[in-house]
Amino acid sequence: MDYKISAAKHNKERIDLSPYHLHEYYEIICFVSGECNMLFGNQKIRAKKGDIVVVPPKMLHGAEPKSEVHTIFMSGGINCFSFDAPVLIKDNERGEGLFLARTLYDNRLTSDEYLNSLHRTLCEFILKNANLQDGKSLAINKIISEISTNFSECNFDLNSVLINCDYAKDYIRTQFKKVTGKTPVEFLTEVRIDHAKQLIDIYKDALPLYEVAILSGFSDYLYFSRRFKKFTGLSPQGYKKKALNYHT
Repeated sequence: MDYKISAAKHNKERIDLSPYHLHEYYEIICFVSGECNMLFGNQKIRAKKGDIVVVPPKMLHGAEPKSEVHTIFMSGGINCFSFDAPVLIKDNERGEGLFLARTLYDNRLTSDEYLNSLHRTLCEFILKNANLQDGKSLAINKIISEISTNFSECNFDLNSVLINCDYAKDYIRTQFKKVTGKTPVEFLTEVRIDHAKQLIDIYKDALPLYEVAILSGFSDYLYFSRRFKKFTGLSPQGYKKKALNYHT
């Protein structure tokens, strides 16, 4: 993986622990406990437990802790955002954002495949819950949300989602690729393949591969197998064999 997952604690008596700095990449900061002002020049964002702040590349920022603050943050290799200003995301009632951040940190030394899947899920959560105002971003978030919610349905109609997003289909497809680096179809396929990999990693021999395909949104096993090999470099059977050997 080409991004880093770390944790940090900041004390309100030691503000110098988080001086103003910037990065060449996006940074995701997840607040596990405490309360803090995130400082961006003249802009101040108040963040507390459960909040997530996304900092765009090359944006000078610092922190002003109001209590001892514990954060988990990810940086580098994040290419699914198009934010040009800091974004604050409030966790939902189920605490999914904080759960994903903790799970990522706790599993930071496990396989790249699993971490990539968790990371993508967190990015999708952020895009789904970001309070954005411009229509294009809202449309892209809606597409991502529909894919994330319905990918396991074999009859999921992505074309209908694109048609009903208030923009010309070709235009929003182009904008979607600019933001995520993938077409909507590629994004959907990757979500389904990542889910299939998770099912294989978790259930191994206990779940037949044809059931993995169906539970991941593929009604045709041969098509699933071809897509799986294109995205992973291995057939589903080959991936399962590798997963079994990894855990023995």
